[in-house]
Amino acid sequence: MALSISHRPPPPTKPLDPSLRGYLATNADIVTRVTKPVHMADIGALSAQSDRPILFENIVEKPGFRLCDILVKNRRSQARALGTLPENYLRTLAYRLRQPPRGFKIVKSGPVKEVIKLHNEADWTELPIPYHKDKDDAPYVTAMNII
Repeated sequence: MALSISHRPPPPTKPLDPSLRGYLATNADIVTRVTKPVHMADIGALSAQSDRPILFENIVEKPGFRLCDILVKNRRSQARALGTLPENYLRTLAYRLRQPPRGFKIVKSGPVKEVIKLHNEADWTELPIPYHKDKDDAPYVTAMNII
């Protein structure tokens, strides 16, 4: 008797969130929200200590900005981000990586367009870019930081 293995993963356990705000709301039960004042120099160390997604909402040097880090640090949170169970994570990820890109959805308005800066107004140094390790010479952005 031949064994049949499906390469298609089981259907998602929940729909994927189309936005970061949706992801944070849907996963509020695992997101650590830091509302106390935090210095930029401390964000990397605090993030490294957390096993869960972390959202800094009160950055001393960057008032008005928030910063997310480590949204998908472990297999459990990676599976949740893909809308599947941990035991189906690898199969789901492999399947989705083989799919063609979906492209971007261009919108005329929305939260993403609350602040628009063009040309000389755009300044990377205004963003809350953290130090990740105590020996870092300068702050830098990684794939895990979302401002």
